[in-house]
Amino acid sequence: GQAVAVIPMFGTLTQHAGLMQRTSGGTSTEEFSKDFRRAIADPQIGSVVLHVHSPGGSVYGVEEAANLVYEGRQKKPVIASVNSMCASGAYWIASQASQIAVTPGGEVGSIGVISAHQDVSKAQEAEGVKTTLVAIPAKKAQFSPYGPLTEEAVAELQTRNQHTYERFTGAIARGRGVTQGQVKSSDFGGGGMVKADSAVAAGMADKVATLDQVISALLAGNAGKSGRNRSAVALAELE
Repeated sequence: GQAVAVIPMFGTLTQHAGLMQRTSGGTSTEEFSKDFRRAIADPQIGSVVLHVHSPGGSVYGVEEAANLVYEGRQKKPVIASVNSMCASGAYWIASQASQIAVTPGGEVGSIGVISAHQDVSKAQEAEGVKTTLVAIPAKKAQFSPYGPLTEEAVAELQTRNQHTYERFTGAIARGRGVTQGQVKSSDFGGGGMVKADSAVAAGMADKVATLDQVISALLAGNAGKSGRNRSAVALAELE
């Protein structure tokens, strides 16, 4: 029970991985969750390190992976080692770890939700193409790219974004032991990124440390104690 499992979270997050994502280095939250469950269940593993370098990505699957990390930290120390970017959905997941360490040149944040819509109707018009949509009910086509968004569609997108944002910031508040208001404030970046030292000062992270330093501290703690005391020593090394 003294081993340290290192689980990578690199590149863009998507829920299900395809061949293209595997070759380009993105992370599937589905496969990440499988690896994490195995590490928590393995009696030979005393602690888990999430090795993070990700700009975030699709919201699908992120909340479920984050909840899994929060549950896992009740059983073993889980350290998120940011090396060097942990943004948006990646921070949602990392914030649920026992502690967050950020490499000196790293940054965390981008706490927010964004939706994009492309209106290709002008491009089609220039090519002599016109697309006609027939939908029942009409709302089925409200986000179609073949025309501008209506005011109702924009309002719908903003409502969806707000719903996700509330769950996002609520989860971070739970994981970091702060209020949801603090998470929404400028101290936590206000939607932007925060450098390592400032992130620690604000409570977004716990320590400025490299991946090697994180693993060394965990190994030292695991070798020094057993059972519950081992976990306490391993975390104390990161203070």
